[in-house]
Amino acid sequence: MHNNKRKNMMIMGLLFFTLIMMSTGYAILTQVIKVDGTVAVERDWDVKITNITDGAATGAAANEVAPTFDATTASFSTLLYNKGDSMTYVVTIENFGSWDAQLNTITLTDSQNPAVKFTVSGVSEGDVLLSGEKHTLTVKVEYDSTFDGELTSNVGTLTANLSYGQYSS
Repeated sequence: MHNNKRKNMMIMGLLFFTLIMMSTGYAILTQVIKVDGTVAVERDWDVKITNITDGAATGAAANEVAPTFDATTASFSTLLYNKGDSMTYVVTIENFGSWDAQLNTITLTDSQNPAVKFTVSGVSEGDVLLSGEKHTLTVKVEYDSTFDGELTSNVGTLTANLSYGQYSS
């Protein structure tokens, strides 16, 4: 009988000890831990035109001067001699920055020569240029085959200005 009493006391002590340990563990795990700190996020903006081809000629078309570019602007000056002559240029735009970019506007300024037609394709306003990617813009300068007036100049000039902003999805 004494053994049973001692055994019951040991079981009660073990249960009491287990209850204390579980309560302590629960109290530790339910504590609010507050972490304060400062994080510096370094991002850079680097969207720019990186190349323009010399142009692919159709007919007798030729460059009056080689195409030029800077970070946001591409300029072309093309000589066109016969109806149907054209020159096609490919402009490469790359996003080297860590921000995704969106093409806000394409502003075209041309020579206002009624015999010359300009076609721009490849990218459109609103297109997204993700970090690390590149897009191409195709520019075609052509002697308009439907032009019936008197030719006063056989030169077509065009400046394309691309304005990019941060893309937010």
